[in-house]
Amino acid sequence: MQKVIFENGPAIFVFDRQEVVDHLKTYLLEHHIQEATDLLEFIGSSSAEPIRIPCGNPIFPYVVMEILDKGHAHVFCKECGENYEAKQLQVRELCLGSNPLKVEIVQKGISLRRLFGRIKRTSGMGGKRYLCPKGHELIALITWIS
Repeated sequence: MQKVIFENGPAIFVFDRQEVVDHLKTYLLEHHIQEATDLLEFIGSSSAEPIRIPCGNPIFPYVVMEILDKGHAHVFCKECGENYEAKQLQVRELCLGSNPLKVEIVQKGISLRRLFGRIKRTSGMGGKRYLCPKGHELIALITWIS
C-alpha cells in the first residue's frame, strides 16, 4: 500500500495513502477548504512511492492530528531515534486545552464558574501536542483561538 510521509522538525509521520485521501475529501466536502483540493491533486498525480507532503502546507498538520487521534500512523522520533505506533504516543493539552467549551479558568484557587455560573465565552487559545513515550515533543498545534 502506498504511504504518505510528512516530516516536521522533530518527527517523521507515515500514513496510509487512503487514510489521508479520506480525511482530505472530508475537508473538501464538509468544510470546503480549497487547500484540500490542491493536496488531493498532488497525492493523485504523484506516482512515487512514498509521497512526501511539503512541511509548509497550511492544512496538513491538522490532518496529521486527526489521524493521530484515531491511532492510525507510524511516527519516527528524531530525538530518540525510535519508531512508534500512534497509539503509543502521549497526548497533552496546550494553553487552555483542546476544547474551548471546557475551559476552566481558575483565579487564586477559586473557579470563576463557581462564582458566576457558567461562563459562556472565554478568550484565549488552545490545542494539543503529541509526545513520544520518552517525552519528546513530536507535533504541537493550536486548534482554536477566541
